Amino acid sequence: MVMTGQRQPGPDFCNGVARALRIPPERIFRLAGLLPPIIIGQEEEEELLGYFHYLPTDDRCRLLTIARALHEEHAAYNPNEEEA
Repeated sequence: MVMTGQRQPGPDFCNGVARALRIPPERIFRLAGLLPPIIIGQEEEEELLGYFHYLPTDDRCRLLTIARALHEEHAAYNPNEEEA
């Protein structure tokens, strides 16, 4: 019924689509109009957090290690920048 336009998508439908497509549910909720649009410039941040949510614990730890290393590398090239 959602696909034919006879019914608006609800949270259960959106969560099911997200699970089936293996993408962050927030993307589907925004497409369905159930969440407000993303503030310009935050698309990558929300996408990364969405994928992080689906990772197993070991992979989350690996991703955090990579992020910390990139942060340290950036700080080494910009020593006068304030820490975020």
